[in-house]
Amino acid sequence: MDLRILKDTIRPLFKPYFKIRFKRNLRQELLSEAKRRANEESKSEEELIEYQKALDKILISYDEYFHQYDFPAITRKEKEKYITRAQVRLFYFDIPKDVKMNFWDKEKFLRTFSRYVHRDWMRIKDHSFEEMVSFMNQNDVICKPLASCCGEGIYKIHKNSLTKEDLRSKYREFIQNDVLLEQAISNGAGMEEPHPESLNTIRVVTVRNVKTGTASVFGAFFRMGRGTSTIDNAHAGGLFAQINVESGILESDGISVDGDHFSEHPDTGFRIKGFQIPKWEEIKKLCLEASNVIPQNYITGWDVVINQNEEIELIEGNHGPDWDVMQSPLKVGVKQKLIQALGKRL
Repeated sequence: MDLRILKDTIRPLFKPYFKIRFKRNLRQELLSEAKRRANEESKSEEELIEYQKALDKILISYDEYFHQYDFPAITRKEKEKYITRAQVRLFYFDIPKDVKMNFWDKEKFLRTFSRYVHRDWMRIKDHSFEEMVSFMNQNDVICKPLASCCGEGIYKIHKNSLTKEDLRSKYREFIQNDVLLEQAISNGAGMEEPHPESLNTIRVVTVRNVKTGTASVFGAFFRMGRGTSTIDNAHAGGLFAQINVESGILESDGISVDGDHFSEHPDTGFRIKGFQIPKWEEIKKLCLEASNVIPQNYITGWDVVINQNEEIELIEGNHGPDWDVMQSPLKVGVKQKLIQALGKRL
């Protein structure tokens, strides 16, 4: 028997074991983080014990428990309405790897969804030093390590800002870290107003019903950078606000993953709640179209921008979007709503 066929036959038999191990590792990861944070914030032993009880039951993170959903202050019935980031990660665990790779592999994503991408890009390991220099002399670029997530390791370089020696050093670094260079784009249609330093993006989550095959826009939020950061990712220090799916209007204040609320952007004074996302119906339509490209991925988070030419453009897609940012702005749990949209229990 072909070795590859043998592996494909045997692997599913061990999947339950790997999922149990994955869950155990998740719990340990969350507990270690919680103990560190509890010490920093001087939580009592009783508070930590209560957190551990919730962790054992629903795999809730420290930030979700204390800051984002305020579990110590709500009833058991209210707690049951929330789904945690880790719980959904267990659901994502079952998605076939070849499906996930369409989103994990940033280069593959750009190729697969090229009709929704309007910027130039290059994977440095496939190009010469001279080609990289030409690209960087023509464009401000965003440097993305292929293995990065949550905005980690991503930064911007302005065109013609590096010496020849610096460029050679960067080329070696990019080859070593397998870096993707993308033409830097900027916001248009007023999307730059909240924070001009960053590319402010929209996360749209589509959910496909496993029984009917019908996809819908489940939820959305707007992300803004802070300070001098060019990254708007909430888990990298940015702010986010809930978007009303029907109207495209921001219906919450800005919030950080630490649970801090901002009626105005702390850097620009931009009034957050009530802002109308431009081209909202077109954005929803594009995301639903994109969800049909890889229909096997039932829950997808699309990062969308309205660029400087006022075109709607995909930045990336996430095979497993986080759910804390979907629930914390309005402190409304969506577990049952998600189960209904998905047509399957999590």
